[in-house]
Amino acid sequence: MSKFPLFQLPGVPRTLVFQLMDPEQVIELTFIYRAIKETVSLSKLRASHFLLLLHNPPCNSIKIVIQFSENSINFTLIAKIEYSEEAFSSWEIDGNPVHGQKLNKTNFSLFFGKTYSDQELVVKSLTQHFHEIMRFNDYSFRAIQVSLKSIMSNFIWKHTKKFRDFVYYQNEIDTSATSKELKFLLEEITVNQLELRLKPEIHPTISKLKLKHSTMQLDYSLSIHFDSYFDMKCEKVWITVSIVNSEDIVNFVRNWLDRNLENLQFFSVEIRNDVFDEDFIFSKFKQFMIEFPPDHPKHNTRPNIRDIKQSSGKSARLSFYLKKFEFEVE
Repeated sequence: MSKFPLFQLPGVPRTLVFQLMDPEQVIELTFIYRAIKETVSLSKLRASHFLLLLHNPPCNSIKIVIQFSENSINFTLIAKIEYSEEAFSSWEIDGNPVHGQKLNKTNFSLFFGKTYSDQELVVKSLTQHFHEIMRFNDYSFRAIQVSLKSIMSNFIWKHTKKFRDFVYYQNEIDTSATSKELKFLLEEITVNQLELRLKPEIHPTISKLKLKHSTMQLDYSLSIHFDSYFDMKCEKVWITVSIVNSEDIVNFVRNWLDRNLENLQFFSVEIRNDVFDEDFIFSKFKQFMIEFPPDHPKHNTRPNIRDIKQSSGKSARLSFYLKKFEFEVE
């Protein structure tokens, strides 16, 4: 058993155990740390993925997952964070990094107090330490029931604003998002797959934004002006809002027909306080509709579904359900 300086977190004593598959063989942590530092002096270890997960109140298990390969040493590192009356950490590894054997899994546990602030302090320090010795190819971020203030001032922005996945569920007792906060989440950071669940507004903040995330799933009230979806660069989008009128849907489809949504593959709108008038919407696109013969796989007799075709030859299906509209490019 030895103390590992990499994981000396502020205010809490940390002790780590490093043990191989052979229970009789234990490697001095100071030796492993020295080997890492020698590598860092030339170039930082290159890791493939960093996942940060925050939860309020702290849940029983939170993970930071890192996968990387360096000089034939491959392993996944999982940080498990739990509440305990006694603050301590444990570290276990399969394989032998000194002799270049393949490492399958690395686990260590961090224990801290019950509050979200305790959790955030530990994960912040851990994240900082990892970034001192590693470079990461991409990131994922998940925050559940966390305040907007905490998200806007989060330590992760110091390291990156580009994410493979970004999931944020706002704290239910929090204030509604402002235009500045929406602009940050939907324009300033770059995300491949974005999922936001924001608190509905008492006084709606209408914003026209440039939407570019590849995949978006948004749940909120009237934060974003529907015009933002007319020229977005996204591929797949799911949104839940209070109300979108039928004229908005007509304008959306017209923008696709005018080839302003070239990246779009799927778009879904679910409304809470109204229903769509699909007959009115279909009447606006009669000249673009496709009638498939009865023996065609896409032949459709359902009154709530229609297929249309762009001048480029690309087709799309419009489907209406109770309080939901789906647009799928085929």
